[in-house]
Amino acid sequence: MPSNASPHEWSPAFEGNSAVIYAVDRNLRLTHTNFAWDQFACENGAPELAGDRIHGICLMDVISEVLRPFYEERYRRVTTEQQEQWHVFECSSPEAYRRIHMRILPLTQGILMINSLVAESGFQQIVSNEPSCYVSESGIVTVCSHCRRVKNLLDKSRWDWVPSFFTHPPAKLSHGLCSVCTIYHYGLTGSR
Repeated sequence: MPSNASPHEWSPAFEGNSAVIYAVDRNLRLTHTNFAWDQFACENGAPELAGDRIHGICLMDVISEVLRPFYEERYRRVTTEQQEQWHVFECSSPEAYRRIHMRILPLTQGILMINSLVAESGFQQIVSNEPSCYVSESGIVTVCSHCRRVKNLLDKSRWDWVPSFFTHPPAKLSHGLCSVCTIYHYGLTGSR
């Protein structure tokens, strides 16, 4: 945001926007969500996340631990430096590949986030092996917090797309970052 621009607050115009738009207060608690948020939640099997009942939830409580430092730094820049941040991430489903552009903008009393779809297509090739090669002895499946690929325990350098885990999730999930997302998207070294 240019230094001479004044921050805006939640606008009724956000309600009809096709992008998923939401606002948080200075404590990163949800204060507003638009209709596209509600629609996305319902279409992705989480109707309990639609509507006003989720207002007051802290974003940091729903961001996986491995991604918290990344988002904490972005939110800090937005609030203390009044500096716009953006990030492109993958948010695929078992049926569709999706890339989302997230804009994080300062508000007078918090932060505005706008998630816009930039690409969506069907998968041309889906990698899916026997589920047993993804489940640890303790029954845990590790999923990349960014691309949602699953850690292959037989070949630890591989993270595979396993759509069956999103239509029928394992009982125990753990979040990590695959080596590609760790380096490319978050500027870290090694996989977590």
